[in-house]
Amino acid sequence: MKWTFLLWLFVTLAVAAALEATSDKPTVLAQKPSLLTHALNDRNGGHDTINGNVKIQGVTIPDPNDQTGNPELIVRPEGVENGDGDGPPVRPDGVEIGDVDGPAVRPDGVEIGGGDRSPEILPEVAEEQLIVNTTHGPVKGVMVKSETTINYYDIPYGRFRNKFEAPTDPAPWTIALENIKHSVKCPQLDISTYVGDTDCLTLSVFTRTDNLNASVLFYIHESDFSTGSGDPDVYIPEGLVNRGVVLVLPNYRLGPLGFLCLKNSTAPGNAALKDLTLALEWTWNNIRSFGGDPMNIAVSGDGASAALAGYLALSPKSRTYISKVITDSGSALSHWAIDRNPIDRAETLAALIRNQTQGNTLNEDLFRAIEVEKLVTSASATKLRPCIEQTEDGAFITETPWKILSTQKIDISFIIGTANHAGLFEALEHDEDSISDLNEHFTNILPNDLSFQSTAEMNDIGVNLRKQYFGEGSITLEQSEALSLFHTDASYLGPSLRVARALVNSGARVYLYEFSFVGTRNRKLASLNDPPGFGAVRGDIIGYLFPKELPSAVVLLIDETDQNTDQNEETAESRIVDTMADLWVSFLETGEPVAEDIVWRPLNLTTDASEEFLSIRNETTVAVGVHPDRLRLWTDIYEQHFVERNAGIGIAAGNYLAAVAVALVGFSKVWVG
Repeated sequence: MKWTFLLWLFVTLAVAAALEATSDKPTVLAQKPSLLTHALNDRNGGHDTINGNVKIQGVTIPDPNDQTGNPELIVRPEGVENGDGDGPPVRPDGVEIGDVDGPAVRPDGVEIGGGDRSPEILPEVAEEQLIVNTTHGPVKGVMVKSETTINYYDIPYGRFRNKFEAPTDPAPWTIALENIKHSVKCPQLDISTYVGDTDCLTLSVFTRTDNLNASVLFYIHESDFSTGSGDPDVYIPEGLVNRGVVLVLPNYRLGPLGFLCLKNSTAPGNAALKDLTLALEWTWNNIRSFGGDPMNIAVSGDGASAALAGYLALSPKSRTYISKVITDSGSALSHWAIDRNPIDRAETLAALIRNQTQGNTLNEDLFRAIEVEKLVTSASATKLRPCIEQTEDGAFITETPWKILSTQKIDISFIIGTANHAGLFEALEHDEDSISDLNEHFTNILPNDLSFQSTAEMNDIGVNLRKQYFGEGSITLEQSEALSLFHTDASYLGPSLRVARALVNSGARVYLYEFSFVGTRNRKLASLNDPPGFGAVRGDIIGYLFPKELPSAVVLLIDETDQNTDQNEETAESRIVDTMADLWVSFLETGEPVAEDIVWRPLNLTTDASEEFLSIRNETTVAVGVHPDRLRLWTDIYEQHFVERNAGIGIAAGNYLAAVAVALVGFSKVWVG
């Protein structure tokens, strides 16, 4: 009996000690492989592990063997099992986050789910911030305006040691980086005030809690190569993100930091495009953690950023990350999108830095030593653009865009379009003096990518163009619509169509559109005092792709000659927003733009009068012939006088190639150099 009693006492004490040792160690999420690993494998097709933790949809679930704990609420997308049904799931610190009889709560008492929800299904994330582990460090997202969307602001993707060299990876970090809004800008001038910081190579990601292999839109902000940032107040993410798109808004170097091109080791050129390439690489490597599909990344932009998107699609350095491209009112073939004489531009800038008009011999040490603020301020009147680099390691592009289009296979799907009055801003920059010069020396307006055998030959071209757009009489400021069409055809519509045809020839699928709708969301047009009623301008499409709520008192600007003013204006505008969202999102997902009652077919190289394009106006319809009456003359001019000889594309008889860019070259009011 004595030994029996002692044995009973020993067992009792051992059991009590074991219960006491484990009483403060609650069951944690991811306790049972059958509910975490297997269920999440079924949902997500596999998972990654980071330091022993499971990473699903950008949320890190702790390893059950990890003793460090995590004081923050661990959450996952709705529909993922998080318990075994035997008791309430808890955080590693022991706080219960839900039970079968009542709503799940946060430690501060805020309910995050109802009692009628199964204990094995975690409710939707509500007002919580989630952590994602990127290749360089953890980042913490913030929820705004929605219970399902998460915004990750200003994530570092790169850095640069010297002003003009290619970027490298950012310094790694270990503490979760949390930014509650976008605030980072690269150095630039805000009118005449210097703003920004060199520690600016960041991007923002906007996603949903339930995204899984979602299509990705990598949108490059418009900059005119010198201003702006990936600002979600401009490129409002909610509309596209709520349709299941992951949106990425990158920053990149601007002005002289991004585009000074000395063609040497000091400033090889195209730093901005190298920034964007690194941002694309970051997106490729990390976007799956945000619910995106790295195999389905579309690059897009408008104006100058459309040209940058085109360069990214052409360069082998960046093309590998891209599956689709969408551009509006800008092209890599626009004359303003390439600097064929970057050394001359650099010498001009050097003279401005020295504050003198002579002795502007290029000195590399000047650019190495100058402070960034003085450099940016000195370059305010100098248009710096992409260049063709020397053939060296690290070069972004060493051949002209036209040569690449003519010789390489580009297996990417494109949407390419233009506002019907994309050139209005150039037209409105004319004054009495420039109009007088135009009447006396019309050939000054011809682009810098044309060449002629003689002055007489050049004058003949000028006479034909002038007659087509302005008639026989003198040009006047009152002919603003004709001036707008001239600049639209020369700088935007022509080169975009020319790129489209070349891409089709290289094996790409291309969808064309023209945007002419005028409404309250035409932000650029609305920025003008007393805007004319010709149509949309470049950048106007942004208000419809990235819509925001508008005051009900705002009145639509309606072109009475082109739009049905009897229709309900709000309904017409909402219809444009919805139709464009349907088309763009379906294209992002499948490569084919689809919307109700619209059959938008890809470009087919037949004749210029029979090419189909989508006309986006009050009634969005498929139209035929992209203004061949205006573009045929440009076609003839570029077939004979383009600086890159033999530039024609061999297609069926009766076909006409589109015009390449022309703008106000020679008028310092518009372009420098």
